[in-house]
Amino acid sequence: MTGLRSGEPRRLATRRALRRGYSILELVVALSASSMLLVGLASTMYVAIKIAETPTAAQDVYASSVALQQLADELQFAIHVVEQTDKVIEFAVADRDGDNLTDLIRYEWSGVAGAALVRTFNQGSAVDVVPNVQSLSLAAIVNTKDEEFPTTQESAETLFWSHTTLANSNDWRTNTTQWIGQYIHPNMFSPPLPSNAISWRPTKLKFEARKDGNDDGEMWLQLRQTAPDMSGDELPTSNIYMQQKLYETSLTSNYTWQTWTMTDSHWLGVSEDLAVVFQEAANDKAGYIHYDGGGGAGRVMTTASGASWTYNSDRAISGELYGKWLEPGTPITLTRRYLTGLRAVLQTGNGGDVTSQIQLLNSPELMTAFWDVDFSSDPTLVDANFDGVGDWARVDAQAFDTGSLSAGVWTIDYPLKSTPNEDFDDDSTFEISARHTNTVGAGLEATWNAEWSGSTCGTLIVRMQLQANSTQTVTVHHVTSGGLEELLVRTPGLSSGMVTVRLVTLPDTNQVNVKVAGVDQGAWTYQTRTPGHTDKYVRLDKGTGSTVEVDFASLRESDSE
Repeated sequence: MTGLRSGEPRRLATRRALRRGYSILELVVALSASSMLLVGLASTMYVAIKIAETPTAAQDVYASSVALQQLADELQFAIHVVEQTDKVIEFAVADRDGDNLTDLIRYEWSGVAGAALVRTFNQGSAVDVVPNVQSLSLAAIVNTKDEEFPTTQESAETLFWSHTTLANSNDWRTNTTQWIGQYIHPNMFSPPLPSNAISWRPTKLKFEARKDGNDDGEMWLQLRQTAPDMSGDELPTSNIYMQQKLYETSLTSNYTWQTWTMTDSHWLGVSEDLAVVFQEAANDKAGYIHYDGGGGAGRVMTTASGASWTYNSDRAISGELYGKWLEPGTPITLTRRYLTGLRAVLQTGNGGDVTSQIQLLNSPELMTAFWDVDFSSDPTLVDANFDGVGDWARVDAQAFDTGSLSAGVWTIDYPLKSTPNEDFDDDSTFEISARHTNTVGAGLEATWNAEWSGSTCGTLIVRMQLQANSTQTVTVHHVTSGGLEELLVRTPGLSSGMVTVRLVTLPDTNQVNVKVAGVDQGAWTYQTRTPGHTDKYVRLDKGTGSTVEVDFASLRESDSE
């Protein structure tokens, strides 16, 4: 048989013969099926192209998630929040671009549907993070922390010391070289200060005086600091706390009681003493002071115009000293607010809301204003709060001399002030670390005009002065409504190194909390006044002839909402 290989079965040959072609019916069916398949493939390709051209809801959700993850990656390291609203978050982070300066990052959406969420770095050009934003909500997660400050309350005026019954009546003529005084220590008070007393101050001195012939003399009534001599006697120093003139024209030929009201005397520790001194001021013979030559204790006198003094343990002037003491009052509380997280809800395109709760590792305090300087570089170029204005400026607006900087310490050469102006009408904190390195002048003088309301403010002054014994004394004053300085806090015996002083103003109660070298000195009431200027800043300065070094200074106004 033709085509049949030897030994091949006939059945297989028959199959091969049958596979040589398709019937017309088979071809028609096959063509119909192929046409339907091509139409399906075309539809699939069309859908795929449209998907590529228009993101799906799932893709929009993914884009929102990526954008929020980027925000979270950066915001968690925030060290200071500059601005936060439901559409904006601007914050500072540690140096990221290698210039040793804090960097500023801002995320913002305009609120217009379809606009992009944009990011700016160090106030540069805005870059789109995600397009086609339909909604954005940024809600702060805030934690509060209470800081409690001890307060004080003032006693009524009380008679502290009295010596009016004289065993041996004597006269002391006060002239150019001969001055007399009375040493006063709290252990001489009768009755003694209460056990819970924190400090005391004199308010009124009564003494007996008469004129010396002509009535043209003038006498200083002084409160002086004391210091021990070689024998341990406490004697007046040249440091005068306060003084007032007594004119001989106000005296008579006989002894009469005189009253010196000490409106602005300062507070002393419960173991701190002082000396009342009667010093000639003009026209040599300024009058007589009555004293007991045979009783009492604590009279001090000089016949060398104050160059040397003598203490008498068996004599005293005729007089009475009145005063007040401070004791603990009801503590006050400052509530600080810290940003611990951010709840962000973002919708882009056709996607649904994507929610992210971002945790901040540093929990920065929420503030309305902020200044900070460590004097590692020109402070007039520092913009720690990123408000576009240098945080500090010379008071005379001249260029800062960087030669006054060394190893992160500024030796004050010309006063600096914080800029721009600020009312400080919310709870505010000023902190400075400094030292006075010579005993000349008043040392550090930092003046803060706080709590501005219209034309009034409260003026606080911090002084730091090196003493002859190589310790430093910090004093904090306020300026009274009468324009006079009044001491609030005096902290002696501090290290000769850098000492940190912190003031916290609480405008609602007109109080300032003082902390010196980490030790709380309590909260004190300060007065507000009309100063006749608009110096809405902190001024860092020094006394004439003083050498003062400053390690750092900071100033912040809390966002108390």
